[in-house]
Amino acid sequence: VANGVEGIGLAIPSNAVQNVISAIMEKGYVPRPYLGVSIFDQQSAARYGYQLNLKKGVYIFQVVPGGPADQAGLRKGDVITAIDGDDIKGVSDLRAKIAEHSVGDKVELTIQRGGQERKASLTLEEMPQDNR
Repeated sequence: VANGVEGIGLAIPSNAVQNVISAIMEKGYVPRPYLGVSIFDQQSAARYGYQLNLKKGVYIFQVVPGGPADQAGLRKGDVITAIDGDDIKGVSDLRAKIAEHSVGDKVELTIQRGGQERKASLTLEEMPQDNR
């Protein structure tokens, strides 16, 4: 062991490990929940040469036809500002919040459309294999 290096131990809850093992044994992969949208926040838009004037939330620039967001009535141009009442500041917030859920969970989105705030409830579906 090198001088000045401290050992680090990591613990993973056994029920989380069991869920992952069960999913891999059953399907061969771990299913991930998704909304069925492509999104930008101010920083990610800038990387692609777009300019967004968002103080919070994520801008929907594409909705997957037939996906959960489409079924809930979301559309291009909507801005997701909260999930289950928790503010969404950017893409990483949205991804983290969705990752807390499982396929089949219901979530409530707060969106801005044309200056109006709306609520949309949807059921998370399994991310298609080609999106992984």
